[in-house]
Amino acid sequence: MTNPANLSFVPFPAVQRILKKVLSTTIALLPAILLSGCALLSGASDGKGWAAKVGDEVITIDEFNEAIKALHKSGRVGKGLSEGSSFEKQNYGKFLDELIDSRLMAIEAGNAKLDKEPDFISEMDNYTLNLSLRQLRYDEVTAKVKVEDAEIEAYYREKGVKKKEHGGPSAKEEQPGVKEDKDSKESGAPKQMSDKDREAVRNAIVKEKSVGREKIYFDELRAASDIKTYADVLKAASEAKPDGVGLVVAEVNGAAITAEDVLAQMKIARKADKADSEAERVAMLDRLVLYKLLDNAARRRNYAANDKAIAGAIKKYRLDKLQTAFKTKVILPSIVLKDSEVSEYYDRNKEKYRLPDALTGAFLILPDAAKAKETLDDLKKGADFTYLAQSNSSDKSGKAGQVITVNANAFSSEAINAFSKAKKGDMLGPFEMGGSWVVVNFIGVEPGQYIPLEDARKEITNLVVNEKFKAQLDEYVKRLRAVIPVVVNEEILK
Repeated sequence: MTNPANLSFVPFPAVQRILKKVLSTTIALLPAILLSGCALLSGASDGKGWAAKVGDEVITIDEFNEAIKALHKSGRVGKGLSEGSSFEKQNYGKFLDELIDSRLMAIEAGNAKLDKEPDFISEMDNYTLNLSLRQLRYDEVTAKVKVEDAEIEAYYREKGVKKKEHGGPSAKEEQPGVKEDKDSKESGAPKQMSDKDREAVRNAIVKEKSVGREKIYFDELRAASDIKTYADVLKAASEAKPDGVGLVVAEVNGAAITAEDVLAQMKIARKADKADSEAERVAMLDRLVLYKLLDNAARRRNYAANDKAIAGAIKKYRLDKLQTAFKTKVILPSIVLKDSEVSEYYDRNKEKYRLPDALTGAFLILPDAAKAKETLDDLKKGADFTYLAQSNSSDKSGKAGQVITVNANAFSSEAINAFSKAKKGDMLGPFEMGGSWVVVNFIGVEPGQYIPLEDARKEITNLVVNEKFKAQLDEYVKRLRAVIPVVVNEEILK
């Protein structure tokens, strides 16, 4: 049985499992790498509605259309395209090529038996189980909770009366259906329900009833199962006694739960300073028994085979994981990076690793261009810079007219060009800057220093690896296209 994510829970949702993280050694490189992937949505093929055939596999028109819809919601398309109702015709072919490349990667990952590796199997099992548990809850709880209109009306009236009797809850505590208008206050009756209130009341009733329905279903599961617990073994088990943690403390239809299972989940659930207790162990064992029962019930339903939506979601997830596995376990390990490649990249792009120039001068900030030009003319005629700065500048920092050093890149390209030609003492400007206008008493510019290679090595390593990764991936996919037949339905591209 897989471990629950968190033991502070509403019973059913808590059974959702945490999927294992299997990409451990490439975390720094993966964000850029994985952007080159493409999500595929599932869709059953009838042999006619296809967009492309890749080897023995089919990309259906439904898959194609769903992937386009997903693309519109991503950041990969331009503003005009993302706002359109359909994908631009000139992009159909390119986008279908991406789907084909993604399917080729999934096929090759399967050929390499990456889907037979334990971590892949475990992750797929967890994902399938999570979807199955969600559907099980819907079938056995949500779908069996019925709410009549009379119940909604009664709930609404009751909450209104309670507000009138008790002076009303705070804003945080306010329940659906308790707001009253002026007429309702005078008449003593709650206001007429709006559609929004009705839906809120319905949801509140469903939530309350679901708790009771869950309990009934859990009791039914327990009653139909063979459950044995060994309280004396659980009581004696201790993290301090390794020999005892492997002992069986319960059996659910013949499947064992060990003391180690219980102690491990207690460690996750409780705060570090909370002491172990027998009551806590019993409660945790009861939860693990329930999880086991729910897992078994969900698996027996075989939703993966019997529910089209779940089967489609699993197919999509599997394709995504196969593509990721192909990139991280086939392409990435084949990349060899030499130290010389890092230093060569640094030398070619050295200006990218230079700090900004430092501009030294005194600055006079004015609210508009006309005033700034007038001030510059006065300065060129001999007016005192410090006096004008202190009397006219919009700068409220207390440094108006003082000589300071600032980042030259804060100025426009026009200003930077003027600084490069200026001599000490020149009056320059006016330059627009953040809605104000600046006049500069120029002192000098100190060129920015280069960031040492060692300080930039990690960033450059990622950049070079990503470049090599993309080139190698493109070349590999090109070879796959040469050996795996690909047929495109040209009709859908017209």
